[in-house]
Amino acid sequence: MADASDAERLEVSRVLSLVASHGLSQFNEDFFQSCIDFASRQSTLQPKKIGEIGAMCVTMYFKLSEQNSRP
Repeated sequence: MADASDAERLEVSRVLSLVASHGLSQFNEDFFQSCIDFASRQSTLQPKKIGEIGAMCVTMYFKLSEQNSRP
């Protein structure tokens, strides 16, 4: 993933935002670009494929949302 080009990251961000955003407007290109850029700087995530990182972004979003909604 660390060697993914900017164009590849943008394309994956677009595809993921189309798939994930059906009814969930927070999953837009900016969300995925930001998350993918952050993940690319994490050494433990660099061996992952860019699509795997996109899926992890969605999973983490829901985990954080669930934690924040607990009393």
